[in-house]
Amino acid sequence: MPWAELPDDELAPNMAQWYWRCRANFTKESWTLLLGVWHEDELLGVQDIGAKNFHTLKTVSTGSWLKRSAQGQGFGKEMRAAVVSYAFDYLDAEVAESEAAVWNQQSLGVSTALGYELNGIFRDGWGEKVETVQRVHLTPTTFKRPTWTLKVQGHEGLKTYLKLQGS
Repeated sequence: MPWAELPDDELAPNMAQWYWRCRANFTKESWTLLLGVWHEDELLGVQDIGAKNFHTLKTVSTGSWLKRSAQGQGFGKEMRAAVVSYAFDYLDAEVAESEAAVWNQQSLGVSTALGYELNGIFRDGWGEKVETVQRVHLTPTTFKRPTWTLKVQGHEGLKTYLKLQGS
């Protein structure tokens, strides 16, 4: 999305509004969980996971942003693997979806490296620009799991709030 290309004086307020909006609109039926990605006490980026009608669809969507200096070092793949592991192992999701502009081969490379399958192309308006966007789709059986094990703390509160059973 073009929000990352905003001038510095607009980027911070725009991001703050996005985070406030996600928090204010977080309900059992429609939610976005916002996560920070840190390495050696430095914020590298953000990762989110969201859902609409999760109890019925068991489908999550993911989105991320990684600062340019951290790209190409494996952090994007690790943060996506972590949030997808969380979705499948703790939320009992059946599907994870994401998307990227067709020109964003780095993002699509992360997706395919984790086992996402291509799931259609559509046109979208990103600000004043029209973008061709590639959807991707992942299930627990197609997920190429990392060699590490995800450690999660504090999940019980979210599980209770979302009324998830057996998670």
